[in-house]
Amino acid sequence: MLTGLPPYYSKDTNEMYQRILNDNLSFPDYINKTHPVIDLLVKLLAKDPNNRIKTIEEIKKHTWLKDT
Repeated sequence: MLTGLPPYYSKDTNEMYQRILNDNLSFPDYINKTHPVIDLLVKLLAKDPNNRIKTIEEIKKHTWLKDT
């Protein structure tokens, strides 16, 4: 939603799956990499399930949603 395309996007479905498996998550240069929403996205999309946000409660407690 931040960029208009999902992460790892490719028109070729097989290529997109390969990107999901092998590429690092990246954001366009025009997005501030220190913005709290970037931290939330990185934690939601972490490849290692042990590092991933797992519950709605964890999401609600995140800094980006702190005042909502």
